[in-house]
Amino acid sequence: MTAKQKSPRQRAWEAMLTKPSFTNPEIAKETGVEINTVRCFTYSLQKANRVECIRDGFTKRFTVVAPDDMAFGPGSRKGQKVNISRSPKRQRQKMWNAIRVKRHITIPELSALTDVHRNSAARYLRALEQSGYLRRQDNGNREAHLFRLVRYTGPRPPIQRQGIGLWDDNECKLYPFTDQGSSS
Repeated sequence: MTAKQKSPRQRAWEAMLTKPSFTNPEIAKETGVEINTVRCFTYSLQKANRVECIRDGFTKRFTVVAPDDMAFGPGSRKGQKVNISRSPKRQRQKMWNAIRVKRHITIPELSALTDVHRNSAARYLRALEQSGYLRRQDNGNREAHLFRLVRYTGPRPPIQRQGIGLWDDNECKLYPFTDQGSSS
C-alpha cells in the first residue's frame, strides 16, 4: 500500500513507531497530517494505553508503549468497523416521497420505486393505513392492494411509534393507530 493510499492515522502511527519519542508537531510535519488529527489520534492512543506522555519541561513528548499491530481502513476513530447500511430515516423519506408523488400506490410499486425491501414497504403502508394517512382500495389483485393517499400533511414522513401511532413532524401531532384500516 502506497503512502497516498494510507489513511492519515496510519501514516502517523507508522511515523510514531520509528521514533523512540516524539511530539505531535514532529509527527504532523513528517507525515503531512494535520496537527489536530495527530493530536486527536495521540489522545485516543493514550487512552488505549498504547502511548505514554513524557513531560520534557513544557513540551509534551510521547513514546509508544504497545507497538502491536493496529487495524486501519474502513472504521470509526475507535477502531470499530463502520456498518454502512441504509438508514431507516432515509428509507422512510424515500417511501413517503413516492407516496406523495404517485398518490395511488401498491406494495410492489413502492418497493421497486424506492429500492426498499417489500416487507418494509408493506409495514410502512399498513402503518400509514392504520393511522388514517392511506385508504386501501380493492383492485382485484390480492397480492397488490392499491393504497390511496387521503391525508397529506407535508414533506416530512410520518414516524412510526411502536404500538401507539404515527408522529407527524409537519403538524407536530400524533395520529394513533385504529384497530383496523378502513377499506373502500
